[in-house]
Amino acid sequence: MANVYTAGSDRRLIIYSISRYIFLRTAYIDSIERPIMLVSDFLDGLSDVVLGDTIYYAYQNQNGDILVKNVMNNEALFRVKSSENPDMHCPQLVVNKDRLMLFYMVTNPLTDLSLIHISEPTRRVVIS
Repeated sequence: MANVYTAGSDRRLIIYSISRYIFLRTAYIDSIERPIMLVSDFLDGLSDVVLGDTIYYAYQNQNGDILVKNVMNNEALFRVKSSENPDMHCPQLVVNKDRLMLFYMVTNPLTDLSLIHISEPTRRVVIS
């Protein structure tokens, strides 16, 4: 699945995943540019939103970590390590009142109950 964002009157930004990659493409009215590879360790759960004029995206990597990045910087803004929460899944980014929020599920392997964890990646706040 891909999401398309409008950037100006004649440009669209498309973010999508294929296999273990996440790509960004720029489309114009009469052409489309070659894709830019954002990550090569994608496993599952691509979620993306716009906050201000920046596209942020979250995903689960091949190691099981959940990462939050923006399309302008390859460094992770926020990371939840799978060694701390081994049964994490379903990362979702949401913008609420101009705050970037990350929701993800953690399943307890003993009880099979799932809990939602909430983080504010740009403020480094985790609410469990």
